[in-house]
Amino acid sequence: MTEPTARRLTLGALVHGSGGHIAGWRHPDARPDGQLDFAFHADLARTLERGRFDALFVADVVAVRGHQLDSLSRTGRAEHFEPLTLLAALSLVTEHIGLAATATTTYNHPFHIARKFASLDHISGGRAGWNAVTSAVPLEAANFGYDSHLEHELRYHRAEEFVQVVKALWDSFDDEAVVRDKATGRYYDPTGLHTPHHRGEHFAVRGPLNISRPPQGHPVVFQAGSSETGREFAARHGEVLFTTQHEQGAAQAYYADIKARAAAHGRDPAHVLVWPGLSPLVAPTETEARRRLAELQDLIHDDVARRLVQDDIGDLDLTDHPVDGPLPDIPATNRSTSRRDPLLKLAHDEKLTIRQLAHRFAASSAVAGTPEQIADHIETWFRSYAADGFNISFPYLPGPAEDFVDQVVPLLQERGLLRTEYEGGTLRENLGLPRPAARDRHLQETWTMSRRTGQLHLNAFLKPPGEYLAAWRHPDTEAGAGVDIREVLSFARTAERAAFDAVFLADLVVPFASEDVLSRVSVVNDSFEPTTLLAALAAGTSRIGLIATASTSYNEPYHVARTFASLDHISGGRAGWNVVTSLNDAEAQNFGLAAHLDHATRYDRAEEFHDVVTGLWDSFEDDAFRHDQSSGVYFDPAKLHALNHEGRHLKVAGPLNIARPPQGHPVVVQAGASEAGKNLASRVADVIFSGIRDLGRAQEFYAEIKERAAAHGRDPDHLKVLPALSVVTAPTESEARDKLARLTELLPPQVALADLSYWLGGFDLSTYPLDGPLPELPVSNQSHTAQQQIYEDARRDNLTIRDLVRRVANDDRTITGTPQQIADHIEQWFHGRAADGFNVIFPYLPGTLDDFAELVIPELRRRGLFRTHYTGRTLRDHLGLPRPSRRS
Repeated sequence: MTEPTARRLTLGALVHGSGGHIAGWRHPDARPDGQLDFAFHADLARTLERGRFDALFVADVVAVRGHQLDSLSRTGRAEHFEPLTLLAALSLVTEHIGLAATATTTYNHPFHIARKFASLDHISGGRAGWNAVTSAVPLEAANFGYDSHLEHELRYHRAEEFVQVVKALWDSFDDEAVVRDKATGRYYDPTGLHTPHHRGEHFAVRGPLNISRPPQGHPVVFQAGSSETGREFAARHGEVLFTTQHEQGAAQAYYADIKARAAAHGRDPAHVLVWPGLSPLVAPTETEARRRLAELQDLIHDDVARRLVQDDIGDLDLTDHPVDGPLPDIPATNRSTSRRDPLLKLAHDEKLTIRQLAHRFAASSAVAGTPEQIADHIETWFRSYAADGFNISFPYLPGPAEDFVDQVVPLLQERGLLRTEYEGGTLRENLGLPRPAARDRHLQETWTMSRRTGQLHLNAFLKPPGEYLAAWRHPDTEAGAGVDIREVLSFARTAERAAFDAVFLADLVVPFASEDVLSRVSVVNDSFEPTTLLAALAAGTSRIGLIATASTSYNEPYHVARTFASLDHISGGRAGWNVVTSLNDAEAQNFGLAAHLDHATRYDRAEEFHDVVTGLWDSFEDDAFRHDQSSGVYFDPAKLHALNHEGRHLKVAGPLNIARPPQGHPVVVQAGASEAGKNLASRVADVIFSGIRDLGRAQEFYAEIKERAAAHGRDPDHLKVLPALSVVTAPTESEARDKLARLTELLPPQVALADLSYWLGGFDLSTYPLDGPLPELPVSNQSHTAQQQIYEDARRDNLTIRDLVRRVANDDRTITGTPQQIADHIEQWFHGRAADGFNVIFPYLPGTLDDFAELVIPELRRRGLFRTHYTGRTLRDHLGLPRPSRRS
């Protein structure tokens, strides 16, 4: 069985922290708490990479798997990371292995999915893969406001449009469109930008995507449908197909069928890889391997056996049926039938009891044997065209994965089936898949201030290559820093060495001007999706907090709750969520709406959204997870609490399928300064950002927001006020001013005018006389705070439009001076109770960050204002915030 072959075996690993077998977590050599241990996942990923696996794959269900808590509490499936958050972190501790994750097309939006996977592809250097599923578990529906799961055919119809929209968004930029030409001031070639303008049956998405084309063109698309509809969908879109056939003949029939369907759609069948599932258990002898498998099977509790049959067949309740009795009559279902139908036939033909059927399910893809027998099985299926590779699920972890890599992989390499070194740099290259060409697709008590004794807090606002719109043109910046993980990681590490409380990533998902103007800036066109980036930064840092923006207007609370809970676990309690209601109509058009929600509705929804998210974070009590292998109790069901929320805007059942975050709740940040914004912040926020630049007004805002917090029954010291502070410093004041002047000279006037127009609600100011006063424009539906600030400045200083444009171009928000002068400003605001700290903005990176860290931070420490080192582990520790108790 060693003749040469033109084909090469490909391997993926389905990663369950508790192991692929339903009772794997109970095995004496398993890590029962591995699900939420990032170091455990990192070690496993490196083991798989050592075994030259093509990809590791994280499956996902956006719900807790089942409502029968007694059986659920005896499995390791009630908690797991949000997969993209985990994979972004793993990208920094691996170099070659592909990183694939499930994301449902039924309970997501195409714009979010396109951004997240494009970001992961950039962060990982071209190793991302998306498993497009339509969701199989009806309980998912209740977490997204639905009473029932969508019909099977409708789910696939929606999925078809969803995938087309995602691919169109990935193709927003041509490969060579982003030129980053500092000399001409052109960040990208506007002729290379293609706005999808998609309007279909299920989605209306304007686009374009605000990140350059992924390194792979498109992340690799995985798919797992085996029904008739699923096979057609896979043949059109799938590049790696997961299958459930366990008999060689059935696998060969599926293989031939799917390749023929792909050819009928004009695709090269060699570019559709078929991966059946395989769960290998390796031992020195076959007898020993089978004994180990039997031991695993014996660990399946009776309640779990019933639930396993229920989950795989669907829509039945076996609670009162004896586990050693037959199956009852099975009703029709709206669930996936590709797995259900063959299982029912098996039970009928062999007259299996519920327990026997559960054991078949649990070990359906298991192959127990010696290393040679496992290698023989793989080679036989591969050479007989039953498989192009395998999706390998290890029964428990880490032992079986290490055994496979150390004992089976060398045999496959000796037989010429498996690589000895990675051939390429991307997942596509390693799988032998072509890179798709870009296509233009259309598709009330008063609070009295106490004496200030606390320490100053500093947050690093990172917007690579800098906050200033022309920062990318500065000779000392890397123009493409916004999508270069090495650059962003170096900025975060600089801030961490300086002991900043946190780094903060804002989010811009909308254009603010014409395409000609947009092509001259970088930040809104080419930047990572922030939570994906922070997950990567979590793996590359150890102490600094990690805050990202996520809109309450165009997200679902279940997704936001999972993502930030996962980030909090991965980072060891360093996550923060900046709650925003989004800015304008252009953003709405990426999510199927013609116009932005009105201001009052946005904040009403945001308040409810926040309460749902924090309620989901409280799904499990802190000590719910016992991981007790001897009793078989993974978590205490009495300590799991469903949310069952139905409000004015949202309907979410819960519970969340991940343990309570290390911080209880990730830190909540808010930036609204309107009346509605201040009300929201004073009730729910731990940190509030403000844009006030005048000391007197900042003191008034500080006092007001603290009083509002007290009126809500909160300790005002537990709401930190951090005004924005944009800084350029140098050894002398004149040098600092020269630095800023050199930067502002790089901003074209039309960009400055467009930026001013944007902050005034998107009204086109080019039709008004530049030397005339700012006209009375109608109140827009975007941020009221920014408009109010501009009007106040214009009236107070009698400014013309030209004056205001110059202020934008000259960046009058930025303070210049020596380190001592900058420290004086900070100290005056801090002791004058205008601020608890600052959200420090860096006009260009890394220069202004390096200068602040090297020159200003030591001066603040000399004055006793700022820490010399971290004293806590979590972001709440850094900020002096208590860990919230769980809400009843």
